[in-house]
Amino acid sequence: MEFTSISTLPEKSQRDLPRVVNRILGQVFLYQDKDEDKDDYYFIHRHREACETAIELAGYNLDRTDAAIKLTLIWKSLKFDDLVNEQS
Repeated sequence: MEFTSISTLPEKSQRDLPRVVNRILGQVFLYQDKDEDKDDYYFIHRHREACETAIELAGYNLDRTDAAIKLTLIWKSLKFDDLVNEQS
């Protein structure tokens, strides 16, 4: 995880980053073609590395398609049996 991507953002973008991260954490999807999502969608597109770093701290990954950005849990790919065996 590279924190320099966050510290090298322009000052305004550093102020906007927490708002955008909180929004996608609460909303899960941002769509390129929805007027209310456009600004934040393109913010993530422009500052992808910094946004990915911030999102990973919360335990998620960003996945981007042609028209949407969505969150996925980092641990989602673990098998249920592996989690059960860890607790035994």
